[in-house]
Amino acid sequence: RGAPENAGLRDPFLQAARGDEGEQPGARLSQDPSLRAALCLQRDGLVRALLPFVKQPPEGETDEPKLAMFQELICPALNAISSLIAMPFDLPSNLYASVLEDSLSVLIFSLPNGQMRATGESFSDIDPVLSTRIQAVTSLVKSLLFHANSWLGVSRLLQAVHAAGANCPVEFIRWTCTQLLGELCKAAPILSVTTGEEGEEMNSDVGDWCECLALLLPRTGDSCKAVVAVAIDALQQLLSRCEWTASVNFGALGEASAPAAVELGVAKRRSLPRE
Repeated sequence: RGAPENAGLRDPFLQAARGDEGEQPGARLSQDPSLRAALCLQRDGLVRALLPFVKQPPEGETDEPKLAMFQELICPALNAISSLIAMPFDLPSNLYASVLEDSLSVLIFSLPNGQMRATGESFSDIDPVLSTRIQAVTSLVKSLLFHANSWLGVSRLLQAVHAAGANCPVEFIRWTCTQLLGELCKAAPILSVTTGEEGEEMNSDVGDWCECLALLLPRTGDSCKAVVAVAIDALQQLLSRCEWTASVNFGALGEASAPAAVELGVAKRRSLPRE
C-alpha cells in the first residue's frame, strides 16, 4: 500500500482528482461491495480494539506498571489506528468521534502546563518523547481528514482541534494546536470554482472554507512570535487550497501598497457567494 501507484487507495481526494486515468487492478477490486463491507468491518473492529491503549490513565493513577505500559504503547497504538483509519472505507460517525476525542485527549494530556519559552519563531529543547507523541497524534488527526467529504467536515475537524487548545493561555499549547491546524490545511481538499447557469461563480463550500479562515486569523496577531509564525503558515496553506486565493501571499500583505490591498479586497469580495 505504500507504493506510489497505490496512492489513490490511501487518499480518496487524489483518487477523485485522477478520475479513471491509470486505474489499477487494486482499485477495481476495492469496489466489490462484499469485499469492501468485510474489510470495513474488520478495520472498525481493529480500531475499537486499539482505542483502550490510547486512553489516558485516570488522574492520580499510582499503578506504575500500568503507567509504564501506557507510555510504551501510546505511540504505536496511535500509529496503528492512523494507518487503519487512512484505509479508503467509510468510517462510522460514532467511531470517528471516538477516535478524534481520544486523540485530542492524548495531545492535551501530554502537553506540559508549565511555561515553555519560545526561541524566536519556534520552541527549542522539546522533549523527544513529547515530539514523537505530537507527531503520532498529528498523523492520526490527518487520517480523519480523509473522511471529511466536504469543507463542512474539514471545518468541523479544524474547530475541534482549535477548541482543544488554540486559545489556551499556555504558549506551547497554542503553538502545538495551531501547528496541527496548519498540517490539516495542507492536506485539505481543493476548493474549486463552479459556474452557474448565468455564468455566476457558485460553490456551497465557500462558507465552510471561510469558517476555517476565521479560526486562523486571530492567531496571526498572537502575542507569541512562534504562534504567529505557524498561524501565518497555516493561513497560507488554507489560501493555497482555494482557487480564488491560491496566488495570495499572506506573509507579504504587511508590505503591500494601498492599491494592492484594495485589489486584494475586491478579489475577496468577488469570491464570496452571491445571494
